[in-house]
Amino acid sequence: MEFEEVLKLLQSKEHLMRDEGAKELWNMLYQPFMGFYRHSRLNKLEAEEVIISSMLKICTKIDTVKEPKKFRAWCWTIARNTLLDHFRKYKKYKNDIAEIGIDKD
Repeated sequence: MEFEEVLKLLQSKEHLMRDEGAKELWNMLYQPFMGFYRHSRLNKLEAEEVIISSMLKICTKIDTVKEPKKFRAWCWTIARNTLLDHFRKYKKYKNDIAEIGIDKD
């Protein structure tokens, strides 16, 4: 399934379709997010916590996505910003914040 199709499911008015979209999004982004967060020096438990926070933000703000072609990049922006929020919350990472970047993929 493509990101644009998942976006349609997540923006649906039907509860079952939104649930299906959320499951599909989880399957598509869990491993890439885990790799990104682990590469950013989070342990597995912290990475899972940040993944859950990211997915929650994506699902609650899904109606703000206006351009379906930019949905994937939007998800990655949420992921990066959630990681930065995590670093700010736990200041033990203060030197790592400046090094975070994502590819424009």
